[in-house]
Amino acid sequence: MIKTLVDSEYVETVVPKDVMNAVKLESVHYEDLKPYNSKLAGNIKREYVLESCRGYVRDYVENTAREWRTGKWNMVDLWVNLMAKHEFNPPHRHGGDLSFVMFVDVPYQIEDELNMYPDTSASCSGHFSFQFANMYGDLCEKFIPVDKLYNNKMFMFPSKLKHCVYPFYTSDEFRVTVSGNLERA
Repeated sequence: MIKTLVDSEYVETVVPKDVMNAVKLESVHYEDLKPYNSKLAGNIKREYVLESCRGYVRDYVENTAREWRTGKWNMVDLWVNLMAKHEFNPPHRHGGDLSFVMFVDVPYQIEDELNMYPDTSASCSGHFSFQFANMYGDLCEKFIPVDKLYNNKMFMFPSKLKHCVYPFYTSDEFRVTVSGNLERA
């Protein structure tokens, strides 16, 4: 499903079970994976390169990109983020032409996150967001209340679209996401 922002758009899909199973199988053994933190913006201790599930993910994301934006696409990198309670990913952009994030395991309910700060009119605990300028030059933010309901879903978006991930507070389990970038071939 294509969703539109001002001057940009993104795709939201459900990831096939075989792709998600391959990702889960590799990311469970994260202590055996090569660290990727030095290449990423996150204030996240556990970020790793994924290799054995690469073929499954590559086929799926390249086909998704081709359906959304015609042409040939090549996935250029792939990594897993194991975000712990209180960690976050500040506003950032990616390299390449398109980027994606797969929600592998989100361990909280958004209602519980929002209840951490009940007296705040604009709590963003646990949210994913896209940030962009509107036609007046004002910075806008599209908050997406990601929680357990987003497990097995993926967002694909232009790599230059700034985005961030806010910290969560109500679970001691990792919030597991897989991300990567594609370039037009």
